[in-house]
Amino acid sequence: MSYTKNLNKIISSSFVLMLAATSLFSIPVQARLPDVVTNVSTPIAANRTTPITVYLAYGSLTSDTDIVNAVGRLTLDNPSLQFVNSAFEDFYNGDPNRPDSQNPPQQPTCNSTYSGPRYAISPSLISNNSVTYGLQSARNTSAPSGSATVDRLREKATGCLRVTMSVSPSATVGANVRLTFDEDSLTSTSYAEQNRPGLQIINFTIGPAQNVSSSSSVSSVASVSSVASVSSVASSVPSSAPRPAPVASSTPVAPAPTQLARTGGIEVVTILGIIAASIIGYISFKVYKKRLNKVDIINK
Repeated sequence: MSYTKNLNKIISSSFVLMLAATSLFSIPVQARLPDVVTNVSTPIAANRTTPITVYLAYGSLTSDTDIVNAVGRLTLDNPSLQFVNSAFEDFYNGDPNRPDSQNPPQQPTCNSTYSGPRYAISPSLISNNSVTYGLQSARNTSAPSGSATVDRLREKATGCLRVTMSVSPSATVGANVRLTFDEDSLTSTSYAEQNRPGLQIINFTIGPAQNVSSSSSVSSVASVSSVASVSSVASSVPSSAPRPAPVASSTPVAPAPTQLARTGGIEVVTILGIIAASIIGYISFKVYKKRLNKVDIINK
């Protein structure tokens, strides 16, 4: 009887351990396209009074599905820079609710030369260090509008956010400030994992104070462009397509782009789970065998 109870206990424990290991290591990890990182090499003067403007593209002409919950989020990780809530705009062409998805509007130019419709974004969506905005929810060209939610971003829709920042009164010389744009902040279920857009990141450094003429000479810092038309980040293209390389929109700033892979590696994690379960099973078997031998000796 004692032998049977020990055997059942060992088998039950081994099964529970293997099940737990398989469940733990087989959890799918969300994949993304690579992040696009721009390092702005020219420091921003601590006493700069003119705005810093960045253009961030979103959407893709090659996407073949509407994106539900297409909510973008921008953040600044250091108070040396702050958002100017009265100077955010969404550039896009066409009707966001157009019925003909197969005839998309022209992709907007994502820089200061854009001459199409400009939709001011409501200041209520913007704080000093964060913005939550439903892409293309601003739909009034004569007054600020938009919301922190949106039902969908139409198939093949593209656009560009004009982001404006300023140096805060408490800026620290030498501070590093990271601007992050997450085009898919709500992790929309519309994306295939290999097509989920990565983050757009721009890194700034606060430099020493300069004289007024030199510190106010540059208003635009950087824009993010796509390979196809120098205007938009491809958010729903196949994973094999390269992410756009950020480019400077003014001479004094020379960003150095770096891509950081954010792939999920679901297959790799699953294999690790199987290996871990096998190891635990093997250890359990050895323990069982050792205890079984001891029981045999005692019984003899």
